[in-house]
Parts: sequence; C-alpha cells; structure tokens
Amino acid sequence: MATSEEFARYIGDQLAAAGAVEIKRLFGEYGVWLEGKFVGCICDDQLFIKNTPAGRAFAPGLRLAPPYEGAGDALVVEDPEDAAFAAELLQHTWAALPAPRRKKPTQKK
Repeated sequence: MATSEEFARYIGDQLAAAGAVEIKRLFGEYGVWLEGKFVGCICDDQLFIKNTPAGRAFAPGLRLAPPYEGAGDALVVEDPEDAAFAAELLQHTWAALPAPRRKKPTQKK
C-alpha cells in the first residue's frame, strides 16, 4: 500500500516545528529532509526516522523496523499526532547526521 499524498502533507505539517522540513516523492513513497539532510521517509502511511544513537537515546521506546524490503532498520513513529515529540526526534536525528556532501560541478564540453 503506497502512502497517500494527503498523509505525506499531514506529516509535513506535523514536523514543521522542527525547522525547514521538505517532503518529496522518492521511489514511489516520500522522503523527509530537514535543513537539507535526509532524515527519514514515509512508507505505507507510516513515518520512519533514520536510526541514530541520538534518536534512540531520545526515544528509547520506539520500535525499529525497515521502511521497505531490503532497507535497514529505522525508528517507527507510531503516533505522529504528537507533533512536538516527532519534531524533537527529527531535530535530534538531524544533529547526529553529517552534513550532505556537496555535488561536484559538472564540466562543460
């Protein structure tokens, strides 16, 4: 079951307190970026946040599960209604992740 566009928008609204959140289509589902860093995804109408030590320390009760077959485990946010909790989890995760690599400029021929 694919994630509905309405659910993806709802999650974007719930996470807005974390900062500059972007929700974009990604491989038939949705990716979640905060301040330019990929921090999670929305698959099958569930929010998954990257598994980091900081995220696990902040939310030790969240279960781990892969968002899709073949993926590594991620933190499953089963109650996205708690917007403050979800936004704070996103901030802890964001802080634990390295800055995105800069793309090399393409050379003109």
